Amino acid sequence: MAVAIITVQTQLVPTHVFVTKDIDECLDKNGGCSHICTNKGGSFECQCRPGFVLGSDGKTCSDLNECLLQNGGCSQTCVNEYQSFHCACNNGFQLGADGKRCDDIDNCVGVNCLNGGHCIDNIGSYICKCAPGFDGQHCGNDVNECLFVNGGCDDMCVNTPGSFQCQCQTGQSLNANGRCSGGKNATGGVQQTLFEVHKLARRLLPKGCAVLELASCGEKGISKNIVLSSTSSWYKLSTNSSIFFSMGIVFVESGDFSFPVSISGLEVISTNSNFELIFGSIKYSKVNGIELYNRRNHTCFFFETTPRDVHALIASFVPTVFDKLYGVLPNWVRFSESGTKGLSITDLKTDLLTGEELRIFSDCKGAPVYDGRLYSVFRFGTNMSITLFENKIHLPSPLAGNRFCLVVDICQDNGGTAFLLIPPESRNFLEKFDIFKSLHQNNGVIIRPYGVGLSLAKNIDVTHSKKEVIAWNGDNFFQYP
Repeated sequence: MAVAIITVQTQLVPTHVFVTKDIDECLDKNGGCSHICTNKGGSFECQCRPGFVLGSDGKTCSDLNECLLQNGGCSQTCVNEYQSFHCACNNGFQLGADGKRCDDIDNCVGVNCLNGGHCIDNIGSYICKCAPGFDGQHCGNDVNECLFVNGGCDDMCVNTPGSFQCQCQTGQSLNANGRCSGGKNATGGVQQTLFEVHKLARRLLPKGCAVLELASCGEKGISKNIVLSSTSSWYKLSTNSSIFFSMGIVFVESGDFSFPVSISGLEVISTNSNFELIFGSIKYSKVNGIELYNRRNHTCFFFETTPRDVHALIASFVPTVFDKLYGVLPNWVRFSESGTKGLSITDLKTDLLTGEELRIFSDCKGAPVYDGRLYSVFRFGTNMSITLFENKIHLPSPLAGNRFCLVVDICQDNGGTAFLLIPPESRNFLEKFDIFKSLHQNNGVIIRPYGVGLSLAKNIDVTHSKKEVIAWNGDNFFQYP
C-alpha cells in the first residue's frame, strides 16, 4: 500500500481593515420625525409623545383619540382633548376618585321629609315619599281625605292631621264598617244601596250615559276619540268655558276599552290639546254650569251619587278595574283583588297621563312607556293576585307608603298593552311560579322584576332603559350584553 504525503505551503497576505462611521439621521431636521427621533445603528426610528399616534409614514404624529378605545375607560362620557382626554358624567352624577367612574349624587343628603315621609334619590333630583295622610314636596301638607269621596264615610267626615273620622247625625250610630245604622229613606224604609236600586247583580261600577269628548289618539291616519262617560250630566262652567264637571261615576273610554276613573264626580280643565283631571269633592254645583246634552241611550246608566252611595261604591272600584283588564290582556293572565287591606281612600281614582308625565311617579318608575302616548294609571296599595296559566299567586301588600302601579295604553282595542309595576317587598312573587321556581332550584337563577309588561300589539319600549349586567359563572366574571 502506497502512502502519499502532500505538503501545503501558505503565505500570509496583509489585510486592510475599513472602519465605517454611523450617520446620525436625527441630526438632520430631526430625521423628519414630528416628535422624537431615536438614532440606531445604520438607521433611526420616529416615536410620538404620550397622547399621539404614529402615522403610516412612520414619521408623522397625530393626536390620539383615547376615547375610541373602550371609551377611554370612562363609565359614561369620554371627552377627547389635544394630547389627552378626560371623563365626564351625566347630570345627577359626579366623577369618582379614579377620574373615570361616575357615582350617583345622593340628592337626599340634607333633605328632611316630614311626618314620617322618606326621601327617594333620583338622577338629578329627589322626591319625598309621604306617609298616608300627607303630601307636598316635603310631606308638610295634611291631606283632607274628606274632600275625596267624603272620606268614604256614610254620613259626615271630619278631617284630622294625617287621617279622618266618620261621624253620624243624631239618632244614628257608627258601625265598625264605617256605615251609619238607623238610616231611613224618604218613605221610612231601610235605605237601599245604589246596586240594589239599579239591580246591579255583579256589584261592578256601571258606565254612564253622559259623554264628554276629551282627546284623540291613533297612528297612521287612524284616529280614535277618547271620551269620559258619567252617570250624571256633564256641565260647562259658565264663567270659564275650559272647565267641565260632573257629579257621577266616571269612566274613560276609547273604542272598546273602558276604565273607571272616579266614583264621586270629576272636574276637567281642557285647553287646546291638553287636559287636567281634578279629583275630590266638586266645588261647583249645577247652578254654576251649562248642562251638556251629549248622551247615549244604550247599555248605560244615568243618576247622581250621594255620600251614602259612594260608601257602597268604594268596594267595587278595584274589582271593576281588574274586570275591565280582561278585555285588554290575553286570557291566560289575570289580575284579581285579594282583599281591601291597604286600600286608601285616595287610591280610588285613575289618572290619565302621557309617557313623560308618568315618570314623575315613583310608584311607576321604570315603566317602558312611550313619550306622547296616553295611558291610564291606577296606583293602589291593596292585596292582589296574579294568575298565569291557571297558576294563581298572591302578592303581599306593599309596605306603608308604597303602591302597585297598573298602567294601560288606552288607545288600543285589540291586543292591549299593560304594565304592573311592583314595590320592592313584593318582587319575589315570580319564585312561586313553576318555571321560575325551576330556574332557582336547578340553576340558582333568581329573578325579581320591577314589574310585568304584556302587549299583543308590540307597544313596549324595549329600548327604554339599557342596562349592563356583570355576572359570575363560578370561574369568571362576564358582561352581558
